[in-house]
Amino acid sequence: MADSAVNLGAGGYSDFSSMSMDEMLFGTRDPVAISRATRPSYDEFGQGYDYRDGAFVPAVDEEGYNLELTGPARSRALQGREFEQEVGRASPYEGMAEPAKLRGFSGAPELYLEEGGEVEGGIFSLSSYPTLNAIYNAPSADEQNLVRTSGREGSEGASVYYPEGQPTFEEILEQKYGYAAVPREFSEAPESERNQRPRHDMPTFQELEDARAHALMSAQMGLDYGAETASRMGDIAEGIDALPIPLIGNATPEDVAMDTRNNAFGLKLLKQAGVNAAPADIANMVDSKVFEQLDRILGREPGARSFKSPEGGLDVYFPRNEQGYFQTSRSGYY
Repeated sequence: MADSAVNLGAGGYSDFSSMSMDEMLFGTRDPVAISRATRPSYDEFGQGYDYRDGAFVPAVDEEGYNLELTGPARSRALQGREFEQEVGRASPYEGMAEPAKLRGFSGAPELYLEEGGEVEGGIFSLSSYPTLNAIYNAPSADEQNLVRTSGREGSEGASVYYPEGQPTFEEILEQKYGYAAVPREFSEAPESERNQRPRHDMPTFQELEDARAHALMSAQMGLDYGAETASRMGDIAEGIDALPIPLIGNATPEDVAMDTRNNAFGLKLLKQAGVNAAPADIANMVDSKVFEQLDRILGREPGARSFKSPEGGLDVYFPRNEQGYFQTSRSGYY
């Protein structure tokens, strides 16, 4: 019977006029407390218990015998518990495709669609949750570094983006533009050695490699997830970089603007190449755009030279302070 407010009137030994029926009978409106007070509970052996004065006590019938589940009822209870214990755990991802990775990586399953670069499978469906799916299947730090360093001679990524016998991005910089053949890793050489360049106003190898990496990674993401989703992913990544939190973001607005420009340029190149372009084709297009900017920089007259990229192409210069030093972090910026 549902609880209802009933005016029982005044008089007698107690005034129940302000109480509901449940409060009058059981002293509470709480359905759990009422159930405990009116119905026995049974343990795993079928023994019944009543809840009295805050504790469970053995339940007895009118003749004083302990209440127990009958044989059939106890059997059903035991069967229920056994059934619950025997059901194995099922993975919610069972039967779904493996998470999609970048096309062109060794061992990566090619789950993209030919006509759009959109991935089927994964924990989310791209038709409903394209950006979430891309976040879930986003390339790892190792995969991103593979793309970043793929222009270096002898690197793991070079075999993905450069056919055998074709000079890499690094080799062309050294052979055609006069960049020194020096170690590129931070741990292998000091900055003064790594950042050698033929002319003081030219970008360093580090800057050129960064511009190339953003454009190439953006185009690669466009191949795998579609241009619109790749653009959103780039915006999310640059938004995180802009957070004023050391080790997480802390990038200057100028640095974020540089990366955003290069991400967008990579997607522009992908649209020109088409979604069926091979990784080597995309890398060749990106490299050529870097070299175009270098040619324009080399053509500047002495009075027009600066650490600023020509308009209408990739941004190949990191933000610099008044002394010409890199200023990509907000440390000491404001």
